Amino acid sequence: MFKDLTKNQKLIGLKYSELVKLLDEPNLQSDYFLSYRLSVGHPFEFFGQTNKYLGFNFSKDSTICQFQYYEFKS
Repeated sequence: MFKDLTKNQKLIGLKYSELVKLLDEPNLQSDYFLSYRLSVGHPFEFFGQTNKYLGFNFSKDSTICQFQYYEFKS
């Protein structure tokens, strides 16, 4: 889904409401940023759990100006 979304969808310039219509409500949201959790690692992994997210930054007119993939281990 991630590769298809980032390759085949025009995300930059999309409005907030269009993104929510496409992906549903985000997992985390603030004034100019939101993110969707893509996956959560198995809780019994030896070195911790890997969480993967896709984050979006918005301009003041609620248009996506940047997006990024990020992951971290907990």
